[in-house]
Amino acid sequence: MSNRDEYLKSMHAALERLQVKASLAKLEARDVRDDLLKKYDSLHDRLNELRESSGDRWDALKEGADSAWHSFKKSYDEVMAAHRGDDA
Repeated sequence: MSNRDEYLKSMHAALERLQVKASLAKLEARDVRDDLLKKYDSLHDRLNELRESSGDRWDALKEGADSAWHSFKKSYDEVMAAHRGDDA
């Protein structure tokens, strides 16, 4: 086999590996996005409940909303940190 053939074979193999990695990254990103959207929707629903509540119910719902916020914010921050790390 010539150097040219070896080079082309090597480059095609490398390109195939990158394509597989990109496909896997895309699937992972979709999963992360879906998880964040679920947490966002949950937080949004809790805030709507909180807006319509009063008295003791408001206090209980506020604690739940705070917990949902912290969970969402932590997940968001982790995703953003990982993304920034990939770009560095």
